[in-house]
Amino acid sequence: EHGRFEWDKTGGKIRLINADASDRAGNWFRVGENRLFMLDIEGNPIESNLPAELFVFQKIDLDHVITEKYWKLIELNGKSVAPAKEGQREAHFILKNEDNRVTGNTGCNNLMGTYELSGSSEDRGIRFSPMVTTRMACIGIDYEQEYLNVFEDCEAYTVQNDTLTLNKEEVQLARFAAVYIR
Repeated sequence: EHGRFEWDKTGGKIRLINADASDRAGNWFRVGENRLFMLDIEGNPIESNLPAELFVFQKIDLDHVITEKYWKLIELNGKSVAPAKEGQREAHFILKNEDNRVTGNTGCNNLMGTYELSGSSEDRGIRFSPMVTTRMACIGIDYEQEYLNVFEDCEAYTVQNDTLTLNKEEVQLARFAAVYIR
C-alpha cells in the first residue's frame, strides 16, 4: 500500500520497496504496457511449474470497472430511492465475472439472471436476460416492478467514479452507488 520504488539501470524493471523496510530489499517487476511481470529476488524471470499468468499484475481502471461491485440503487426513473430501513434489504445488484451472472435484490425479493457487455470505452452497451426472482410478499416496496423493468429496458451504461447509470437511448433509467465493504 505504501512505499517507494526504484528503476534498474536499463529502465525496464522496477523494485517495490516496502516503506517499513530498513534495507533496500523488495520485489522486482518487469514493466509492460499496463502490466507488471513479477520477477525473482534477483530480478530474473520466475521459473515455476505454476501458470505464468499468476505472476502478471494487470492494471485495472477502477473508475470504469462495473463487474464484481455491489451496486446499490439510489435513483429510479428520476426519483430518489430512500435508504433501506433497519432490518430491510436494499435494492442492489452485482455483475459477476463468472458466467456473466447477475445477482441482487429488489428490496424484498432476490433476483438473478445474466448480462452481456458490448461496445467500446465510449459506447458502453449492456443487456440483461429476463430476471428470475423469488416471490415473497413485499410490504412497503412499491417500486419492485419498476426496478425490474430497468433490466428489461436498458441498453447502455455510464460510470463516473462510484456512480453507475443504466440508460435506454439518452434516458436515465436508474442510478446506483458502489458500496465497498471494509
